[in-house]
Amino acid sequence: MSPKEFGKRIGKIVKTLQRWDNSGKLIAHLTPTNRSCYTESQYNQLMGINQKN
Repeated sequence: MSPKEFGKRIGKIVKTLQRWDNSGKLIAHLTPTNRSCYTESQYNQLMGINQKN
């Protein structure tokens, strides 16, 4: 998901996500066109949601 969508879901602004990426707290993935994106797995981990396979 885009940084804007991810930020909206966690209640943070994109600038915060950029700071987290730069500090290594939450690393954004890059799309083939070099855009930042986040995964559902990252969301679950950040929110403390356990994923069961």
